[in-house]
Amino acid sequence: LETLYLTNNPIIYFGSDSFSRLSNLVELRVDKNKELKILNDDDLFKGLIKLTRLHLSFSRIEQVSNMSFVNLVNLKEIHLNDNRISSFHILNLDRINLFLNVLNLNINFLKALRNRMFNMLINLEILSINYNLIELIEID
Repeated sequence: LETLYLTNNPIIYFGSDSFSRLSNLVELRVDKNKELKILNDDDLFKGLIKLTRLHLSFSRIEQVSNMSFVNLVNLKEIHLNDNRISSFHILNLDRINLFLNVLNLNINFLKALRNRMFNMLINLEILSINYNLIELIEID
C-alpha cells in the first residue's frame, strides 16, 4: 500500500503504532476528521520511513508534540492547514529538515514568527502561513 486516504471520517484518535506495518506508504491523508488527537503520540508514525506527503488538514488539531514527526525522515510535504495550532516550533521538524519542501500552516491560530524559526528547513520551497493571528515577527 502506497497511498492511504482516511479523509472525512469521525476519527478522533489513533493508537500507538497504528501505521507501523505500512512501511511502503508514501502518502497519508487524514484530512477533515472530527477532533484529531493523533499528534500527542511520538510512536504514531513509527515505521513510515517512505512517507513523503502527510495531510492533517481540517482536523481541529490544537498542538503538535515536539516528537510528532521524528520517524518521518523522508517527509517532503506536511499540510497542517485549517486547524487550531497556536504555536509551532522547529523542533517538531528536527529530523525531517533535510527533505521538507512544503510546510502548510495556513488558517491556524499562530501568533508569532520567531527568529530563525524556519532556518533549519534548508530545502523548504513553500511556506504557507496565510490567515493566522500573527502579531509579532522577530527579525535579526
